[in-house]
Amino acid sequence: MSATFEVTPGASSLGPDSKFLGGFSLDALAIASQSAVVASKTAFADSAAVKRVVVHVFHNFPLSGGGSRTEIAATVAIDRATASEFDYEALKVSVPKNPRDFVCGADAYRLHIVTMNGLTDKGCVTSPSKGTV
Repeated sequence: MSATFEVTPGASSLGPDSKFLGGFSLDALAIASQSAVVASKTAFADSAAVKRVVVHVFHNFPLSGGGSRTEIAATVAIDRATASEFDYEALKVSVPKNPRDFVCGADAYRLHIVTMNGLTDKGCVTSPSKGTV
């Protein structure tokens, strides 16, 4: 069994809607990472049947012809075995400082191409996906 959490932050949470630069992309990673930390701690503690936690962060992406379309900006998946190694107190400090490291250590992730391309400092995030989400 897996637990799926969906996060749809307001536009101001993900930076300016009209500019998909490092700020937006890093915000999407930060929201996905911090949500995955909280969700994994809660879901794995509450149910032994949960084997994987998946967090999707949605965003309204503008369309070139006008309007917008809601799509997944970032997804992070954490398996129970991986979470069993977490030091949740340390993650409270490290994840807000550098969400890229948490994403790289996840069992799987998938980034919207706009999110990936907008990362000015990709760090260990070398591709738009890892593993099976």
